[in-house]
Amino acid sequence: MQHWVMDHVVLVSVMSGLAFVAGLVAAVGVAVVLPENYFVTPPEHRHGKGLAKKILKNVVGVVAILAGIVMSMPLVPGPGIVIFVVGLSMTDFPGKRKVELKALRIPGILSGLNKLRKSLGRAPLRVPNASGNSTSHQPSVTQRFE
Repeated sequence: MQHWVMDHVVLVSVMSGLAFVAGLVAAVGVAVVLPENYFVTPPEHRHGKGLAKKILKNVVGVVAILAGIVMSMPLVPGPGIVIFVVGLSMTDFPGKRKVELKALRIPGILSGLNKLRKSLGRAPLRVPNASGNSTSHQPSVTQRFE
């Protein structure tokens, strides 16, 4: 395998670059289309309505998670971690909102997303602060470590 990769460095490099760009475009697309109140409104739990859509979304999310794991391995082209995170965000599981909010509290993540959204004419994402109120600002240092 390593010999084949060395013989096809240009092809592997182009494939890796294209996969990275595709993953980045997908991640940016998800960040831009999220409604500004996505993190301050409770998730919908509709039983029976749109069940096929929900199942399809979860299946695609699991496939993306698996693809992200494979793409994270050495010598496999593509942005594995980006695809993994997009897949994780597509799936439904208990505690998902808590994981998403914890990720947004990593320094620079929320401010970076909001700068991107602003440059594309979208309102900043609002996240709940420690008191339960919503804010569009970066969480304080004390909120990050709760």
